[in-house]
Amino acid sequence: MKYWNELDGSTLLNKIFSKPIKIGKIALFSLRIENDQPSINLGFDIPEFPDILPEKWKNKGYNTCRIGITCNEISNLKIHNLPTHEIFALEIKNENTHFKLEAKSKSAIMTFSAKFVSLNGPSVYINGPDDYYFGPKMKSKPSLPIIQGLLFTYSFENIRDEERELRIKSTNVNDSAELGKLFDTLTKPEFAEYKQEEREWHINTLKHFLSTDETFESVFYLFDTYFKDEITDKRNFMKVLLDRLIKYNEEIIERDQK
Repeated sequence: MKYWNELDGSTLLNKIFSKPIKIGKIALFSLRIENDQPSINLGFDIPEFPDILPEKWKNKGYNTCRIGITCNEISNLKIHNLPTHEIFALEIKNENTHFKLEAKSKSAIMTFSAKFVSLNGPSVYINGPDDYYFGPKMKSKPSLPIIQGLLFTYSFENIRDEERELRIKSTNVNDSAELGKLFDTLTKPEFAEYKQEEREWHINTLKHFLSTDETFESVFYLFDTYFKDEITDKRNFMKVLLDRLIKYNEEIIERDQK
């Protein structure tokens, strides 16, 4: 068996991918064995991401596709070392009366036969750069929710701090110079704690959306801040933020190289 699309239950998969998706590398996240069925359920991420997104999945920052398989009436189960969250090479062979499955990683191997194999999912979610398993092919995609996370410093929902709140309220959020100085005071220390991959993810996200006609309304939707005035030009707000983040990142890189 060569493609996930050949399995029962692949209707949704066929709708959101324009091409067949090969069975191969998986990032295993769950393994459940039921002894009364008997059955095995595997949940995992795949390197590919849908290219035909349903409306409810669009512009949400999703960057990882998760699927799974349910294997019923299993036999000849063999496990060498307990499989953990790592990359496995999965192979499924259709041998007429049953399927033969083998999942192998650097530290573990699992083989078994199953009379029935069906696909679960797919679903999509936002995966941080530290959680990727597929190397360069899984670089973080632009994600507006991470920008909202960075701006949580300015939110009513943040831990109360009178000095910080007064600093925000006293800043003219629509004046680029004042806004830049505020970012230097409140955003720079937090951004400096991020890993290089995370810093680049934020910078590349802003670059990407500023190159489109994005209004950034979704970043501030149901997101109340301590700014006294309404942000009249959200794109300019993001341009100022991007300029500061690039500067901070360059300073951090220069510092780390000394």
